[in-house]
Amino acid sequence: MSDRIAPVVADLDDVTLRQQFHVDFSPIGWHLGHAAWQRERWVLREVGGLPPLAPEFDALFDTFRSRKGARGTRLPDARRLRSYVEQVDEAMELARSRHRGEPQFERAARLADNHERQHVEIVLCVRLLGRLYVEPVGPTESPIESELPEIADGPWIPVEGGTFRLGAPRGDASDTESALQKDVDEDAWDNEHEAHEVHIDPFLMRRHPVSEAEWLGWMHAGGYERREWWSPEGWSWRTHHGVVAPGHWERSADGRWYRRALCGPTLAGGARPVAHVSWYEADAYARSQGARLPTEAEWERAASDARDKRRYPWGPSFEVGRADLGRCSGDCAALGAHPRGASPSGIEDLCGGVWEWVADHFAPYPGFVPGRYAEYSAPWFGARHRVARGGSWLTAPSNARVTFRNWYEPHVRQPCLGVRLVRDA
Repeated sequence: MSDRIAPVVADLDDVTLRQQFHVDFSPIGWHLGHAAWQRERWVLREVGGLPPLAPEFDALFDTFRSRKGARGTRLPDARRLRSYVEQVDEAMELARSRHRGEPQFERAARLADNHERQHVEIVLCVRLLGRLYVEPVGPTESPIESELPEIADGPWIPVEGGTFRLGAPRGDASDTESALQKDVDEDAWDNEHEAHEVHIDPFLMRRHPVSEAEWLGWMHAGGYERREWWSPEGWSWRTHHGVVAPGHWERSADGRWYRRALCGPTLAGGARPVAHVSWYEADAYARSQGARLPTEAEWERAASDARDKRRYPWGPSFEVGRADLGRCSGDCAALGAHPRGASPSGIEDLCGGVWEWVADHFAPYPGFVPGRYAEYSAPWFGARHRVARGGSWLTAPSNARVTFRNWYEPHVRQPCLGVRLVRDA
């Protein structure tokens, strides 16, 4: 696992760092510079009071001042870019020696760390888009579906209804006083606040996300051809783009399906969770199974405990071996590989593996107040974005907590986005 972008892109040359592999994603080199620039802005300038290290980069690495499609041509060469990152790191070390233990400095540094961890995952997704494979870490062979009989077609786990507290208590980097309270999650972003009570009815949730084998069976059953399973918007998107399989799936001359992983092409259709599907595809699959996508409240309730809110499904802190998280190479683990990470209800793989689409649009919770990174959430609220929960195998643990909210437009499927089903009890 790497918390920094630099080691994840150390093998890439100047041309590759500049290349935009998809219209929705910035060049990898921009992510490298942007993460360093935000660290400089939040910690060195705003807390440390230092002048800009490279003011000429302000308009380039500020998300809202540079156009995504023009970022590649505006990037400095690889040597200058990496030199700037090193400058920021060196200045951070000096600042840390001066301000270590100061609450304002520590909170700003923590914000910058978690921000860069999000961009590490984005960079890895862009590597998949560009077929920029890396060496595998650990086993990459997936068990076939028949070796995991409990995963296919169930089982469905009952989850109690009732009143549940959704979200995280306020205490992000913008809140000096409450961040010192022990019940506050200092990694929480502004959109996770304010924790508030909601009522949910009892429901059933699949123990595991949908597997590749199940998805392949759905494809053979006409999943991409049967209009009755699709929403009008989803069908329009599917037909316009000619979608016949998940993202990164390609059919070989012998008729078998392969998909891209960071370790290279691998045979699809096994016991790993299906990934790289849009919200439209996830919704269509759920409809075809007489099921639906969970609401945010249902998902968070299933991943935690109604009376004892948890940071992770198993408890208050991350533990290696309980979830498929924080990897920078290889491939996603098979479903059922982390039973010790089950939630109190006995539902597995809620943390890591694949992000799980939920039904909700991305909207502010009651009492929302923008955090230190004021542009992080507020510009994206509304009907254009759907929420995804739980993190993927490429996600850092701090960004896969039970209350963490991710969001994408419903057509997006380049990240590791998968499907979890629920039914009314």
